[in-house]
Amino acid sequence: MNFTKTEGSFNKKYMKNMTIWLEKGLLNLDLDTERNLEYGLRSSIAIQIKMPNSQSFQRLFSYEFDVCQLLNEISKESIINMWYRVLLKNGNFMENCPIVKGHYYIRNLRLDANTIPVFLRSGEYQITSLSYYGKRKTKSYDQVARVFIGIKIY
Repeated sequence: MNFTKTEGSFNKKYMKNMTIWLEKGLLNLDLDTERNLEYGLRSSIAIQIKMPNSQSFQRLFSYEFDVCQLLNEISKESIINMWYRVLLKNGNFMENCPIVKGHYYIRNLRLDANTIPVFLRSGEYQITSLSYYGKRKTKSYDQVARVFIGIKIY
């Protein structure tokens, strides 16, 4: 299994820079926050699978969560918590809120079979993560960042 593609975008109100890239199949990320990311920051993660003999993808599941609550409960067992602990091993992400203004990174993140749910069979996948304030699909919605990652599982 390996990473196949990355893309990222960010809101300059919250970040100065976000660069995401692949190097020798490993995921890397640099981001510089413009300000503290306070309580109320939310994220969503959606996983889609490429349909056989097609260019289209179908959503398998999506999960929305409060980032500060996740950080406060990082030791609890859930797939999102497990993935975040992997990010902590490969970078300098915050383990509490608020997320203070600064430089954050991930280096040489490798896909690990132990972190991939068993129900994800061989195939091509897309993972989209959005971070935002407010409520989605309302005027209060304010996107902080969007990350897209392509994965192939053999």
